[in-house]
Amino acid sequence: MTEQLTKYAGLIPLAAIFVYILGYISLSAYLQSYGIDENIGLDFNILKLGILLSIIIGPVIFLSFSTFKIGDYSNAVPEVSDGLINTLHDALGYTIFYSLNISGLLFKYTWDVPTICMAAFLVIGFILNKVPLKPTANKFLKGFFIMVPFFVFLIMILEYPFSGKNGLYFLHIMVYTACATLRIFNKEGITYQISKIGIMITTILSSSNVFGEFLMDDIPAKYGGEKRLTKTYFINDTELEKIKQTALQPFIGKKNELTLQVIYDNGDSYYFKVPPKKVVSIPKSYIGAGETTLTKSFR
Repeated sequence: MTEQLTKYAGLIPLAAIFVYILGYISLSAYLQSYGIDENIGLDFNILKLGILLSIIIGPVIFLSFSTFKIGDYSNAVPEVSDGLINTLHDALGYTIFYSLNISGLLFKYTWDVPTICMAAFLVIGFILNKVPLKPTANKFLKGFFIMVPFFVFLIMILEYPFSGKNGLYFLHIMVYTACATLRIFNKEGITYQISKIGIMITTILSSSNVFGEFLMDDIPAKYGGEKRLTKTYFINDTELEKIKQTALQPFIGKKNELTLQVIYDNGDSYYFKVPPKKVVSIPKSYIGAGETTLTKSFR
């Protein structure tokens, strides 16, 4: 028992590094999407975002490789086995089910188009598992179905208004598709294994970038995202004229109050999101006080 604990304890530093990298890329992508250039190396939000992203994509990777053994190439091409197709087909179903639940937690349950699509995929997957078909037809339909959701959500991302929820669904489908492709085209050989690891790393890092740039703004802060209650800040009289020279001027009230969303707080400055497409930073010393009106869910 002690030997096993010692063995797995050695993985803790690697896991910590992995979480840090996920969080760092996510926060960097988020800030760059607003044109903010900050040194974030020691920002605590990195750890928070790394853990959140690990929770979001980690189970999808686990489901995709749940029966995969390193060094076992019995499921390799040239012929893809029925067992592998069935495994990946089931993994897709579990991935969709997980996606629906986590999107309900992060974005609340609403039957919008992305959610209806995911639910439809889940029903189709269940039907393919239950309806008796010839082995060849069953293999073809399940194999075809494994890749379809990726292209459906890619089209939705390109053609329809983007939302955090369909971004989350696409992120899950993207990670799943990468994992499924690696399993289907699994081969023996050092060169191929290196390329496989490279593709997996690229997928995870690009997932971090997608998460930071497109999803963080829609995930509530209480779950680790950046969607926050709008807060009112009261500007010090001595600094009022300086702030009036910026794009914040139209939003300053009669009592020197400023009610806008803060998209980032680095400890020294606030970064305010100013409609339609501007970000203004002011030192915290310019603010005398602040207040927030809580919603029912926050009381």
